[in-house]
Amino acid sequence: MPWILAKDESKKDRLATVLYNLIESIRIATVYLQAFLPDTAKKIFTQINTDKIDYDSASTFGLYSGGTKVNTPEVLFKRIEKE
Repeated sequence: MPWILAKDESKKDRLATVLYNLIESIRIATVYLQAFLPDTAKKIFTQINTDKIDYDSASTFGLYSGGTKVNTPEVLFKRIEKE
């Protein structure tokens, strides 16, 4: 629950670690996802602003550049409305 850490000024370092681990996990999962959903994976890579997208990069944790700003989020899957 990073939003709780964000409320406590003394836990900013822990928050940074949690968010980094989260974004790096998303990056690695997306590397594997691109074999099945290439368009969606491309959108995710664009949103998290990374070029570390090859399969070799997924075997190493910590390749996401710290301090990188993520881009504006966009909906990956539109909601299916029942009629």
